[in-house]
Order: sequence, then structure tokens, then C-alpha cells
Amino acid sequence: MKVVTFDKLYHTDYNLKNIFSMRQYWKDKDVFRHINPRPTSAFLYLKNCSVEYTLENGKVVRGEEGDVIYIPKGSVYSSVFEKESKESVTAYLIEFNTFDEGGECFALSDSISVIENIKGREADCFFEAADIFKSANPCIAEAKAAIYRLISSFSYEHKIRDIHKSEFSAIAEGIVYMENDILQEKSIAEIASMCHVSPSHFRSLFKRYSGVSPINYQINAKIEHAKLLLQSGDMNVGEVSDYLGFSDKAYFCRIFKKYTGLSPKSYLAKEHI
Repeated sequence: MKVVTFDKLYHTDYNLKNIFSMRQYWKDKDVFRHINPRPTSAFLYLKNCSVEYTLENGKVVRGEEGDVIYIPKGSVYSSVFEKESKESVTAYLIEFNTFDEGGECFALSDSISVIENIKGREADCFFEAADIFKSANPCIAEAKAAIYRLISSFSYEHKIRDIHKSEFSAIAEGIVYMENDILQEKSIAEIASMCHVSPSHFRSLFKRYSGVSPINYQINAKIEHAKLLLQSGDMNVGEVSDYLGFSDKAYFCRIFKKYTGLSPKSYLAKEHI
């Protein structure tokens, strides 16, 4: 099965299907075996227990209390739970399958893995999803919203962590700014200063990271955002230009045509055919 890692998932459009969530009540030394391939992927939040998985290939994966385990679709394994807490609820399970825009099912990892120790709003997503499925007629849209929030949080944290661990760690703060702020009001020199590197070093590293220069990245991001704003019909061309910080409407139109091959009005006409 195709794998889309968490860091790549953050900017990926995908769909969730086959979702379900529940509380689990494991006792100390309880054993669970999945001798047939799992039909869905799953997250397991170890609220008041730990677990040790033995995979089909003999590999052992251990999760401690507070960890989230990711179990990809198709996994075959046995698991042993350990519990010291007197709390009745030991774990929270979320089952789901992820599908890309073409309808192909994909996994987030090729094997059972520990994602991280969580708390706060990520834990709340598990609680919310489990509460929804307590209903005799659960609202699937609300459950999906909770799971999307959870996966988005995981994927963003993995993306940021991977940047900080990579050859681009010196400009990590600048990369985050460039990717998250569509208005891009800071100059390249100001962004480089944020990272305590020279502008030339920032440009060199960023181009290796993204494949384009910082300036082209900024303009591409604004043009893509402009397309969305124009399609929405909520702003005219001049308002889009102002919103995205272009010096004037004529300049925006020239840049838009340079990057898309169409004027903003021609682009809208094509989209509305």
C-alpha cells in the first residue's frame, strides 16, 4: 500500500472513510491478537496503560502510557497490555482509512509505530470522537472533524520536527514563516535576520529546500491564493490585489498573467465555463 508520511500529509488533500471510535477497558496482561490483516488503520491513545506489540516479522514495538500508536491497514500482530492505574478506561481507539484525491487508499506508515506522547487538545480529539460514537445515531461529520484535527496536528508537528532535524534547521523559523504567512510582509533580509543568517545564505538554503528562490516561492503562494479568492467571487480583482499586498492592480495583473498565462479576468472566465 502507498505510504504518505505525516510531514507530507500536512499539505495533502485526502478523505477519511470507515471511521469508528471507542473507549477500551484492558486489564493487566490482557492479550489481543489480529491474526488477519486489519481492514482499517487506527490510532490508539494509551490513556492509562502501556502495550507491547509483536509484529508478524518478529519486531517488537512498545508504547507507554500517554503515547499514541499508529497501526496501518493490513497489520498482523499480537499485543499485550499492562495496567497499573485503577481507572477503568485504559485506551481510546480511532479507526479510519485515508484515501487520496484519486480514491486510492494509503497508509501513514508501513508498520506499527509510536507517534508521540500527547496531551491537551490532541487528547481531546480522542475523547470527542469516542463520545460521538456513544450515540445510537452518531454524527459522522463531527467525528471526521475531530479526526482531521488530530491528524493535522500530528502532521504539522512532524513537519516542523523534520525541518529542525534536517540540513535546513538553520532557517527553520524562516521556512515556517514563508509557508504560513500568505501576506509575506517581511523582506527576505528580515526573514534571514529572524534565522540569524545572511540573506544570501537564506536564499541558497531555501532554494535547496523548496526548489525555487524565496521570491518566486512568495509570488507562487500569492498567485495560488489569488486563484482561490477570485474563484470565491467575494472579491474583485482590485480587492484581491490589495488583500495580497501587491503595489497596484496593474502590477498584480501582470504578475498573475506571467505565472498563469492568463489575466485574472480570463482565468475567471475559463473557470466558469
